[in-house]
Amino acid sequence: MYSPKPHLERTIGLIGAVALVVGAVIGAGIYALIGVIAAKAGDATWLAFVCAVVVSLIGAVPVIQVASAMPRAGAGYVFASRMLFPMAGTVTSGTIVAAGACSTALAMLALSTYLPPWITFGAPPYLIAIAILAGVYVVMLFGMQLAIGLQIVMVAQKVIALGIYCVAGAAATKLHFGFEPRGGTGAFFTAVVLCYNSCMGFQVLAEMGEEIKDAKRNIPLALLIGGVVFTAIYIVIGAVLVGSLPYSPENYDPEHAPLSASALLFLPAPIVAFVNLGSLTAALTSLNAGAMALPRELYAQSRDGILPAVLSRVSRRSHGPVASVTAFFAIVIALVLLHLDQEFYGLMAAVGIQTVTAVLCIAALRLKARYPERYRGAYINCPSWLLWACTVTTVIVTVGFVAIMASERPIVVVIYGILGVSLAVYHAVRVAYLRRIGHAYAEIVRQIPGDEEVQADAAPALAEQESEA
Repeated sequence: MYSPKPHLERTIGLIGAVALVVGAVIGAGIYALIGVIAAKAGDATWLAFVCAVVVSLIGAVPVIQVASAMPRAGAGYVFASRMLFPMAGTVTSGTIVAAGACSTALAMLALSTYLPPWITFGAPPYLIAIAILAGVYVVMLFGMQLAIGLQIVMVAQKVIALGIYCVAGAAATKLHFGFEPRGGTGAFFTAVVLCYNSCMGFQVLAEMGEEIKDAKRNIPLALLIGGVVFTAIYIVIGAVLVGSLPYSPENYDPEHAPLSASALLFLPAPIVAFVNLGSLTAALTSLNAGAMALPRELYAQSRDGILPAVLSRVSRRSHGPVASVTAFFAIVIALVLLHLDQEFYGLMAAVGIQTVTAVLCIAALRLKARYPERYRGAYINCPSWLLWACTVTTVIVTVGFVAIMASERPIVVVIYGILGVSLAVYHAVRVAYLRRIGHAYAEIVRQIPGDEEVQADAAPALAEQESEA
């Protein structure tokens, strides 16, 4: 059932890569959080989305640079461990998994608000979420080709549904593009953080670098195409909702499905049902993308020896790391069963991914020095000044994110602090154990993983690390 050596096949083309980006970014979070965002930002909702998109793009530039030079599975772990230091890879990877699991839990719970009762039979939201998770897990067992095919179909439905809402709403409503947030400056920045949660997803392609055909070319192209699509949709959705749905705490409460309530004001009920179906496909595409990409972090750690070897076994039938996928779904189910509020999941996801993005931006600054051949061979070569500008900006924004959360929801910062310390301690203990049993971890972590990659350019990195030691 399993191949004896960890190996992932390149089966995803440009269309599939675009579907991964759009599917991962435009998830059920936009259905779940748009009411909260609009309640805080008011007429400046569109601006909150613009700020979030700009932050995402700035942080994505260095990551795209590294991904186009070193397309590897489990990019967060690989990039941080190779270009910073090994423990940074473990902490970064664990943070990615935690943030991604929170984002996935949010998407699943959001479905209960938009699915009609005749589908759910009045079941509790957590049971609906677990049932959907189980269905997607079964798809993962059948292989990557089926998962990508379903992703393309569902992304098409979602984009058409939200496109109808945007076009019809823009025609029937006076769009609101104001600059004064309803809840003041603090509420506006919280809205930006929540918007950022709805803009995450760029990382899925970096996570799946070993499974994308012509990755150095298709990763940047897919990110560009997907970025244009979701940016346009988000800006118009925010303006239409604020312009069409009168504000009241009840109207904008996520439990009352504000996007659906807004759509009923200018669309016939059957079309609104089609738009609402987009919440299902949005949740499924983000879950599908996350289920494909995020377990690669566990796979990458296992391949180096940081996690148990079973997590890097690749199924010959599905061509995927089934044990890592299973572990990720177990984490998401545990989060769903905690019954926490949707805003909390959203903030956890946003702060975690933003923090990781800052770390990866710093790692990207070392690409040219550590792996000069890969830097020169990348599809995209960003000038040093641009990488530094994006990194400095991303770090400043990350500090701002953390400061906002420390005042608004301090528990988010506390949880990530505990998680980071725990992961660092685990890494130290695990490495000590590997040394005792004679595992070649010290040599492995100096190399770039991947069977088909030429390792010759690892020599400069090895020499630099030895000199630093």
